[in-house]
Amino acid sequence: MIDKIINKSISRRNFVRGLTAGLIGLTTMNFDVEVIANRVVPLPLGYWKDWENVEREVREAIEKNNGEMPLKKWLEKNGYSGLVDAAYNHYDGLPNIFDRVMGAEPDKLELFLKGYAEGV
Repeated sequence: MIDKIINKSISRRNFVRGLTAGLIGLTTMNFDVEVIANRVVPLPLGYWKDWENVEREVREAIEKNNGEMPLKKWLEKNGYSGLVDAAYNHYDGLPNIFDRVMGAEPDKLELFLKGYAEGV
């Protein structure tokens, strides 16, 4: 299994060293390694570009955070760093995706800019 995962130029020994160092680094930064390990799965290409996947992950994170919008630090600590990256890479930041999922109304400036951009 490891042979399929790692590049042939990396020895098993160095792979294990790197993995161990990474886990030690996470534990020293107060990250819950078990939580992160349970969430680390390979995702298909384009996973975060599909809004349904983002919405599902956001709702799951909100539920795990007692129904409140989690902060970036909480998301990263609890294995949602992919969601954080996707928010900034594809959806203009965390506030935008949480507003969209939680049904926040856009403010007047946002509506004006959207109309202006569309040529209204």
